[in-house]
Amino acid sequence: MRRRFAVVLALFMLACTTAEPPSTEQEPTPPSVQLESEPTPVSETDGPEYFFAVASQVGVQHCPNGKFEWLGIQPTLGWVTTSGSATAELDALMDLPVLARGRVGPKPERPPLAVEPAPCPEMQMRSDWVNTPRGMRARRTARVDAEHFHLTSVRRLEELQVVAKGDRAVASFENPLPFALTNVRLRMHYEGCYGKPGATRHESPSVTLQPGERLEHEFAVFDAPDPKRVHRAAAIELSIGGSEGPPDSAVWADVDVSLHRLGVKFECD
Repeated sequence: MRRRFAVVLALFMLACTTAEPPSTEQEPTPPSVQLESEPTPVSETDGPEYFFAVASQVGVQHCPNGKFEWLGIQPTLGWVTTSGSATAELDALMDLPVLARGRVGPKPERPPLAVEPAPCPEMQMRSDWVNTPRGMRARRTARVDAEHFHLTSVRRLEELQVVAKGDRAVASFENPLPFALTNVRLRMHYEGCYGKPGATRHESPSVTLQPGERLEHEFAVFDAPDPKRVHRAAAIELSIGGSEGPPDSAVWADVDVSLHRLGVKFECD
């Protein structure tokens, strides 16, 4: 009887060991998914709005004891103040045409000036001239209806070019955006070659540019509405009236750049 019981017990234990034992290991944790960064992660990190502009600065004039200084210097796109993660990149692009990404919004609060600005003597200059930390600038472009631009990326606008061709200055602009730009115009500004300089201007026809399309226009190097008052080509303005992009992809433009910044300079005779 004992032997039979032992055999039964042995068979019972053998049957139990044939089943798969419960695992003592914990279920493996799924690895965290890390997406590879895009070569140019514009769509993920950039603001939806575009700004064609010239990188510059504004500030507060301060003249203690007759010494001229600037306080509270701020970077600008055209005449619009800017701040954001890509602001440091503007340092190498000062006075050059740029294409910026970001969004228009209210100005962030800034700390008060360290000192009360001391008044500076008035400068005799033309009504469209403005003294800035970057030197004298002419305010000729239409005022941009934006209080501040929060910058997420910026690059030089290589698509705007001017080259000398004999007695002509050939200006061109190629649309770098993924949608059409409307009422695009190039405007050449001329400065007088005489005592108190005046100014004239000429412009191209207004066109619509699809992505990758190019506007090119030839301007005379010298403009002489009066033989005694000759003007030389000095700056190119890019004007953009509108766009056909998505509703949140607003396009802003404030480009008025000196020709010598584009590698071209015309001298008065």
